[in-house]
Amino acid sequence: MRHAKSSWEQPELADHDRPLNKRGTRAAPRVGTLLQAEDLIPDLMRCSTAVRTHTTALLVAKACAYTGKIKRSRNLYLADPQDYVAVLRQVDEKFVRVLVVGHNPGNVWRPKELG
Repeated sequence: MRHAKSSWEQPELADHDRPLNKRGTRAAPRVGTLLQAEDLIPDLMRCSTAVRTHTTALLVAKACAYTGKIKRSRNLYLADPQDYVAVLRQVDEKFVRVLVVGHNPGNVWRPKELG
């Protein structure tokens, strides 16, 4: 899952530290509600270390009644698709439904500070 809509109101913040905007804060719980309604509550949640992905994950988790921990991974920050696969390969087989909250694939867009 891609993070909810992020804010650009504080241009001095590093990309990693950008929060969600109001629209994103309203939208993320809707996804959690949908996951619960469709009986798709994750067994495990992972997200990148970026503020906007962690906030999205927290809001989704609360709305869908996910009770586990949300593990943050720097390897998911602006990661390429193969990086997501590498993170998922490390997940214990007991977890059937894993929700990963990340970004657009890293090879599509990178903030100026990352080149």
